[in-house]
Amino acid sequence: PDSDASHETLLRKIWKALRDADEPYERVSSKWKDMGFQGDDPLTDVRGGGLLAVECFCFFATTHTIGLYSMINVLKERTLEKCEWHYPV
Repeated sequence: PDSDASHETLLRKIWKALRDADEPYERVSSKWKDMGFQGDDPLTDVRGGGLLAVECFCFFATTHTIGLYSMINVLKERTLEKCEWHYPV
């Protein structure tokens, strides 16, 4: 993904699915880390998987939101136990 409008739309959908409804979208934010991204800029995390990875993550985030939250929470718990973080994206 890059600055293409359709790519931005995917990121907005992910944000909307995983953040509070009234929270404004932030293209670069530390809040992306809470959603499973490694850094503040989600575009830097998807170089290997490219657009397909973002499309798949967006689909999962918008259709299986509760399951994704559960996965992220398990990873956060493991982080506390082992002092390492595994990024699902």
